[in-house]
Amino acid sequence: MRTLIVVFVLAGAAFALDVSVDTILAPGGTVDSGQTIIPRMVVSNLGNEPADSVNAWFTIDDGTPGGYRDSVAHFDILAHTTETLAFHVWVPRGRDSMAATAWIRCPADTYPQNDTFQQRFLVRIKDVAVVQITIPAPDTVVDSGVVFYPQGRVWNYGNISLNFDVHFSIGPSYHSTRNLTLIAGGATLATAPDPYTATPGIWGCRVGAVVVGDLHPENNIMLDTFTVRGRIFESLWVRVEMPDTVDTTEFTPCGRAGNCGIDPATFWLFFNIYDSAGTPRLFAESSQVMLNPSDSTDIELTPCRFEPGVYLAVVMAYINCERPVADSHYFWVVPGSGVEEAANGEERMANGGASVLRRLPPGAVVFDAMGRRVFDPKPGIYFVRAEPSAASRKPSAITVRKVILQR
Repeated sequence: MRTLIVVFVLAGAAFALDVSVDTILAPGGTVDSGQTIIPRMVVSNLGNEPADSVNAWFTIDDGTPGGYRDSVAHFDILAHTTETLAFHVWVPRGRDSMAATAWIRCPADTYPQNDTFQQRFLVRIKDVAVVQITIPAPDTVVDSGVVFYPQGRVWNYGNISLNFDVHFSIGPSYHSTRNLTLIAGGATLATAPDPYTATPGIWGCRVGAVVVGDLHPENNIMLDTFTVRGRIFESLWVRVEMPDTVDTTEFTPCGRAGNCGIDPATFWLFFNIYDSAGTPRLFAESSQVMLNPSDSTDIELTPCRFEPGVYLAVVMAYINCERPVADSHYFWVVPGSGVEEAANGEERMANGGASVLRRLPPGAVVFDAMGRRVFDPKPGIYFVRAEPSAASRKPSAITVRKVILQR
């Protein structure tokens, strides 16, 4: 009888409070790299009493420093009930096989052996890269009118076979798409299904693979440039009509083109704007124009916005092949009314006049009021020295103008 009593007490205590981790709902099975996953676990109270202040943890060994780790603190669960706990999102990045572990800690739990659950799952790695543009070859020159099919080399660095689209584009008007299927580790030359007819200018060719959840999306796109030659038409003329100073950061680039010949002319106009170093191309528009003899036309472009600084506008006209008819012009962009007066050397200095500038010209030689050269001028009053070319250098030709620098 004494032995029976002891067994009864122990059995009753074993089921008084027993909280367990039943399973891990996610992640499990197979998931994709880059996929957004909400880790979830199922917790049950198998005992006869409610459990208070239970703590739960969820970890994933994903190869990153420290891995994934999250927790739910101090939750309650009634006797003979089940709860599903959700944790912060997790995005797998690489590695084929991973392990997820879920566990709980409950005060006075009488059976801790079922407090931990672990399962392994597979990560399908999607990693496609465009590694080369083969047609047109980078930085090559082709003749106007040449027809070709853009082509690029594509590689599947992932661990599963993938079906995806590859987009090809040249300039604003050519777009083509090829669908591909690549096995894991496979590579191929992807060729655009539509032909491209070269027109004069400097063009960018873009080849991009569209793969949702790619592990390294920065490798999905490749860009290269190539040049298409055009033929000069002797009777064409073009010119940039931008002012020296644009006193607003938002403006419309403008120019003109004319036909001074005796025959009608159909040609391409290209208008580009570069920064003071000549690169990159910050603005580019093109259009086809037809002009009768002795006619001219304004070049109407899209309004644009630029940061204050010095820029180069270039307009070119092509008719079918060696070099274009071209004109170029440097101009300043300043916010508001950038240049108030044009100072003129020592004479304006004697009258106390000064130019009001937002930014000094590149390479300007600047002095303060004490005659000391200034290399990093702050807002204030300065003197800018202008010298003639070396071929005509005379002391009397050196001028100094007074400026007020504002920011």
